[in-house]
Amino acid sequence: MNVSEEKNFEMLLSQMMSENNETRSKAEDVFNNLLENQPDAITVGLLKIGRTSTSLQHRAFSLIVLRRSMMIANEQNVRLWACLNKEAQEVIKTELLAGVEREEVAFVRNSLCDTIVGISTQIFSLKLQWPQLIPWLFQLTSVENTVENRKCGYNIFSQLAGYFSDFEDVKSNFQIFIDMLRTGISPGNIQIQVSALAACDQFICNFHETPYRDGLRTLIPAMCEIIGHCLNAGEEQDAQLAVQHFIEIEEIDPGFFRPHISMVVDLMLKLSNLEAAGEDIQRLAGEFLVTLAENKPKMCNTLTGFSENCVNTFLKMMLTVEDMDIVEWNKIPLNDDSHIVTSNVAEEFLDRFCIALEGATIVPVVSGHIGSFLNHEDWKYRHTGLMALSMIAEGCRDMLLPSLGNLIDLLLPRFKDPHPRVRWAAINAAGQMSTDFGPFLQRDYHSTVLPRFIELMEDVQNPKVQSHTAAALINFCEKFEQSNVLEQYLEPLLKNLLALIQNSNSKNVVEQTITAIAAVAGCAGDLFIPYYDIFIPVLKSIFTNSPGQENNVVRANTIECISLIAVAVGKQKFLPDAPAVMQLLQAGNAVLSDPKDDSAEYYLQSWTRICSCLGEDFVQFLPPVMPTIIASAEKESAVSVGVSDDHDSPGWDYLKLGDVRIGVHTSALEEKATACNMLFCFASELREGFFPYVDQVARIMVPLMKFFYHDRVRLSSMAIMPHLLNSAKLHLQKNNQPADYLHNLFRYIYPALMDSIVDEDDQEVILVAIANLHECIPVMGAGCLDANHISQFIQFFRKLVDDMMVRRGELVSRNLDGDADESFAIREELSKEDDVTTELAELIGALVKYHPDIFLNQFGDQIQLVLGLLDPSKSPAERQLGVCIFDDIVEHTKEQSFPLFQRFLPILLQYSQDQHAGVRQASCYGLGVCAEHGGETFKPYGEATFQALISVISAEGSRNMTNGAATENAISSVGKILKNHSYLLGDQLTEIMRMWLSWLPLEIDEIEAKVVHEQLTNFILSSHPTIFGNDFAHLPIILRIFAQLLPTKKISKETRKQIADILGKMGSGAVPSAKLGEAFQTLSAEHQQTLQSVLS
Repeated sequence: MNVSEEKNFEMLLSQMMSENNETRSKAEDVFNNLLENQPDAITVGLLKIGRTSTSLQHRAFSLIVLRRSMMIANEQNVRLWACLNKEAQEVIKTELLAGVEREEVAFVRNSLCDTIVGISTQIFSLKLQWPQLIPWLFQLTSVENTVENRKCGYNIFSQLAGYFSDFEDVKSNFQIFIDMLRTGISPGNIQIQVSALAACDQFICNFHETPYRDGLRTLIPAMCEIIGHCLNAGEEQDAQLAVQHFIEIEEIDPGFFRPHISMVVDLMLKLSNLEAAGEDIQRLAGEFLVTLAENKPKMCNTLTGFSENCVNTFLKMMLTVEDMDIVEWNKIPLNDDSHIVTSNVAEEFLDRFCIALEGATIVPVVSGHIGSFLNHEDWKYRHTGLMALSMIAEGCRDMLLPSLGNLIDLLLPRFKDPHPRVRWAAINAAGQMSTDFGPFLQRDYHSTVLPRFIELMEDVQNPKVQSHTAAALINFCEKFEQSNVLEQYLEPLLKNLLALIQNSNSKNVVEQTITAIAAVAGCAGDLFIPYYDIFIPVLKSIFTNSPGQENNVVRANTIECISLIAVAVGKQKFLPDAPAVMQLLQAGNAVLSDPKDDSAEYYLQSWTRICSCLGEDFVQFLPPVMPTIIASAEKESAVSVGVSDDHDSPGWDYLKLGDVRIGVHTSALEEKATACNMLFCFASELREGFFPYVDQVARIMVPLMKFFYHDRVRLSSMAIMPHLLNSAKLHLQKNNQPADYLHNLFRYIYPALMDSIVDEDDQEVILVAIANLHECIPVMGAGCLDANHISQFIQFFRKLVDDMMVRRGELVSRNLDGDADESFAIREELSKEDDVTTELAELIGALVKYHPDIFLNQFGDQIQLVLGLLDPSKSPAERQLGVCIFDDIVEHTKEQSFPLFQRFLPILLQYSQDQHAGVRQASCYGLGVCAEHGGETFKPYGEATFQALISVISAEGSRNMTNGAATENAISSVGKILKNHSYLLGDQLTEIMRMWLSWLPLEIDEIEAKVVHEQLTNFILSSHPTIFGNDFAHLPIILRIFAQLLPTKKISKETRKQIADILGKMGSGAVPSAKLGEAFQTLSAEHQQTLQSVLS
């Protein structure tokens, strides 16, 4: 390229920078044509302009164009670097290295460095070499070089460390790299130290093998000193960057700091307590401590004073709560992210810290502080004590639950605290505790808490207290199972809530109050009917009189509230208002396609609820909306591929991959996703009424199970499949039509659903796909799959298990210390694997239930696989899967499974005592299934089974949230022994029946609770000889159980009816009146009232 050509080329670049779209577009077309036909000359020319042009703007732009040109692939998917001849490649590499050394303008030098990194990634991705690069980087970072050059060298090292980790010559000479890093982080220029620390970060995160990791660990003391150097020099931003690098290392390699953990923890504790360092440093240091606790909880529990020092630090930070004028405080909007202060951050720290280290560690440390803080004369201490109580509840639930009454006693005086911000904190604690200790707090302390809520709603001088009381009421109602108990509070609650939405001038108060009304209605059910005609006109008026984007949340909350009230009061009451409400819903539909509008989900759920409420009567509203919904669901995806310097377009989101930018038309995708979700909602709720749309929707949704641009589209497509089948099935049955259409539909859906699982890598999507395949099987019923299908499924099952084992192995290998203290990230991923394993067990159960003979015939070939899953070395989830498979085989094949008892029942006995609650639960359930269906085959195992179950039930902490489900399955299994093998219990039978009754009612496992409570009524109805005990000694226990169960959802409709019949017969003489009266007097007044309401 001669001088004239260089000038013309530079002019072309200038035109590519033009603000005129036409000029810029023509220039880009010319450039692209030149690049395609003269790649060597153009790339070298770009670099030359970047090195020598008199225009700084042209120099920087030419390097950007060079870098992004290297990222673009041709039609053969070959990127530009591979198309250049060797001479051009060598010129570019040489000139780039020389340019960095000689460049004096900082932003041009940085652009040269970025180009080196970009080209290096191309070279290394092609498995090629750049022999001069690493020696040049060492020379650039040497102490003889300039500060700017050394920074550049460390920055390039930082960005390329991931590639260097694959180079054998780097590994074999790793000590010189450690020395290079040590030189950079040694005292001297702070900017060099921070750049070198960034390089240390990347080397640590990429060199995981023991010798390299051990070498890098020798740098920890010097790394720690950098933060102090930055603060002493007044370079607070550099100090923040340094702490951020520590956090990143802790997240990627949680055990890295172990050899010097005391030093690092002491440093972070000092920083988090050092007010002179500034709030940002304090927060970052606190974040490191919490991240350490989350990732290495067992190690943290071994560090002397760690939990005490951290808790004290967080409480101290919480005491910095900002003091402001109460009028101004009341004006702060709810969830105002712009007003997050250190005290808020510290509250989150304490919450996460308690969840990480759990109650046994935290409660002894925090409890003393809370008591003293709540009685302190300074309102900030009382506020902090209450916020601490809020924060510790979730992580310390099991340990605090037995002392819930004491916590309520601490809380009560603060509802009347003279300072409104303390009252706010008290209501905050009550709301959080309602969530974390529900339903026990609601059941036992409603008479203490709800009157305080009613009083605080009347605090008209403090709208924030009012709105937060409404928020706490929402939490309270979410886990309040006793609608009959709520009845006594409905009138004062609703009176105050109505006054708030009608009279308050605070938008926060109105928004929260509307949601609170919805929560109360949902909890009250048909008890809300007398208030319906009061609230619905008010709510419709609020919706229509709240225009504009600023009122989006008010309208969304209002339509949500109306829909929840509709469900609560039922179709008969709501139907006259349905057309008007549907118009409101359609008026709000514009938000459904707006990805920036968080209120879209409110409308979607409201459509679903009203659909559920009206059932078949909702079908009349479909014709006006279905064409639009189907058109949105059919919309093609809009995706573009460009470069990182392109301008953004409205309604698009962008993902940067190097210098390539992928654009997605998010508003179109959100509209598509919402439409798919609405179709799912309509199909699931309308059932047979959706049949006219089944065929069309199936043709749209089946291909979308592989729509990889948007997860919600895929998930909705998978979720709708069982409902399409069910809609078709109900329609055909109702009209006495043959099932040919249904079977053809299933043959269309089933292979696609299976393929969506096989081809998927995302565990959450796999989970949904398996769950919906599981739901399809019961819809289709027995024989929907043939032997070939079952065989294919078993092969798929083997592959899925093998893949899960590989992924588990990879996850465990990421724990570089090889200890039991896996990082938070690893635990999260393993939890996803566990969820998939659990759902897979459910799917296998459905296959066994509906194809028992085929499955059992093929099971013999897979018995080693199941035994392999049951090996003690396997993960709890894998062992639980193995147990569940055997449970299902016994439950659904009954006597055909008896030959397996000898091999598998000893395994169930062993794993009924397993440390993992999930394995215990599956094993205890399986023992009950064997007792129920095993007949004489079970008899030799009866005594051992009974003793194993008693051991589970009587273990310390057996009824807490962690162990409760396993224990309740053990209780259920004891009931099955009482029913089917009572002869095994001899003269202990009556006492064991009393024990069994004393364990009721069940609270945690809702499915098993309904089974056990049905067992109880069946024992009574079948006149089991020991159910009432000698001389009706068990009657008080039975009445107590009934009183506790009737207000809850822990019994089926049939069981509820049976309880009412039993109570009626008792009152009619089935039980001597004197005995019934005596037993009645042992009950609390509330329980007596519950039973009397049934008897009356």
